[in-house]
Amino acid sequence: MVAEAATRRGCGKGALWCGAFVCTAILCALCLAPRADAAWSPPVAVAQQHGVSSPLVATDSAGDTVFMWQQGGIGTVYTRSRMADGTLTPIQRITPPEEPAWSPHLAVDPAGNAYFAWDVFDNPGTRVRARVRSADGTLGPVQTVASKKSFDDKVELAAVGVGANGRAVFSWVRESGIGTPVSIQARSRSASGQLGPVRTVGAQGGDMQMAVDASGNATFVWGVASNRPDAIWTRILTAAGTLTERKRVSRVGGNNARDPHVGVSRQGRAVIEWHTFDGSGHPLLMVRRRAPDGSLQPSQLLAKEDGTYLDMASAPNGAAIFCWEDVNSDLRARALTSGGTLGPVRTVAPRSPGLCRPGIDAHGNVAFAWTASDGSNSRVYARSGTLDGTLGPVQTLSPAGFNAGPPDLTVAPDGTVPVGWALGRKGFAIQAAFGP
Repeated sequence: MVAEAATRRGCGKGALWCGAFVCTAILCALCLAPRADAAWSPPVAVAQQHGVSSPLVATDSAGDTVFMWQQGGIGTVYTRSRMADGTLTPIQRITPPEEPAWSPHLAVDPAGNAYFAWDVFDNPGTRVRARVRSADGTLGPVQTVASKKSFDDKVELAAVGVGANGRAVFSWVRESGIGTPVSIQARSRSASGQLGPVRTVGAQGGDMQMAVDASGNATFVWGVASNRPDAIWTRILTAAGTLTERKRVSRVGGNNARDPHVGVSRQGRAVIEWHTFDGSGHPLLMVRRRAPDGSLQPSQLLAKEDGTYLDMASAPNGAAIFCWEDVNSDLRARALTSGGTLGPVRTVAPRSPGLCRPGIDAHGNVAFAWTASDGSNSRVYARSGTLDGTLGPVQTLSPAGFNAGPPDLTVAPDGTVPVGWALGRKGFAIQAAFGP
């Protein structure tokens, strides 16, 4: 979660999940409004379409939840909202039908306006498109954020973040030909819809992530190397359109620093996480804080292991929660307070290989969602807790008899946790559950 606005990234190209038919009792639970002090709700049917996948979830300050998903691994993107009272808005198509899309990204500002970004193939080459849906459901025009310059040019991995005032920032990577350096680019969009100039954040880069604070300042993190990232860098594109000095996050002489993640507080304090190795080749997970003025705090050891599928979320006050899979396929988590203190490492779920989605709010409520096998099918599970490491019971969210996942979640300002997932081996439904 990005401070003041929620933003979520898709799980990758062609992430289809499978099944055979719809369970009527489950899909009729359309408008069940869970209480914050109650157990997790039964599954709510967000959509019934064949071939759906890659659901994304974000909330606004009123607790309304926006869903975004694809139909087909490369296909049409749709959206729908569930209001805080449990009612569902109509399903809307975001992308034009003649433009197969992938790599979707979603951000929602406090007022409930939703910002969508995606990649589209446009022979020859690719483009990055964007669209905004206002809180009342009005869809704005499709805008081309980035386009190819030549036959060999490629722009992809669209991302979007938005500040409290509706100023959005879009980012992507550009490759001008096979063997050429990959650059990181970005441009802003005003609340009125005006696109700013394209700015090159990094002339060489990969593994790029971006987060936007309440004022509209965008923090970028990325890796740089000839073959694979060996250093992590950061830079800010201010709301005024100025690029700050590039700063190195990982230590000089570090070994293969890669896979960075970033979150920002309301005031622009950043938390940056990455993978690296010590001098003996042992894997490490590292974290470092950056003050709003750009100064970097000392690096901290998050875990002395090679965690995979690592993800993080940050709260408006600068606290953060991390979740990863360790070498034993256990899901581990650790919290970072707004003051920079790391809590104990906790086990979220044993023997649950795969993606773990964490979430956190300003009050220290945390939540996790993941997939694991029940012996026959892949099911979606969730668990809530607090910043001090206390964890509640594991809850099974998706129905028995069907494969489900991968999940996405966020934590609303009131502590409610919406979790969304795709149901079925060929993706016949997008479902959600809401927890305490």
